[in-house]
Amino acid sequence: MKTRFSLILALIFGYLLFAANLSHSEDYIEGLLDARLRAQETSAKATLSTIASACEMYAVDNGNYPSSIDQLMKGNPPYLSQKAYVEGVNGYKFKLESKTDGCRITATPLECGKTGNKILIKESMKEISQQACR
Repeated sequence: MKTRFSLILALIFGYLLFAANLSHSEDYIEGLLDARLRAQETSAKATLSTIASACEMYAVDNGNYPSSIDQLMKGNPPYLSQKAYVEGVNGYKFKLESKTDGCRITATPLECGKTGNKILIKESMKEISQQACR
C-alpha cells in the first residue's frame, strides 16, 4: 500500500513538473532562436572583416579596389578563400561595392527576422555599422 501511494505521489509530482516546464517552453524556444540569430550576426561580422581585409590587400597589390567578391576569390593569388566566404551559410548574403577610396561591403539577412535582424555595413578603415532590416 505504501509503495502504491509513493508511486502515485511520484506520478503526480512528475506531471506537475512537466506542466510547469511546458508553460516555459515558449520562452526556451524563443531564447534558442535569439541565440541563433546572434550567432549568425557574429559570423556575418567576422566575414565582413575578412572581406574588408582582402579588399585592402587587393588594392595594395593592384592599385585599385576590386569590383566584386568574386574578383577577390579568383585573383592570383586569391585574396579570399572559398572556405572564408560561403554565401548564405551564416544566414546572410554579401555585396561588395568598389569606391575610389575603398570598399563598402554590405551583409543582408537572407530572410529578415528569420536569419538576421540587422543589415551590417563595413566600409574601408571604419567600424561595422548596422541598421534594422525590414
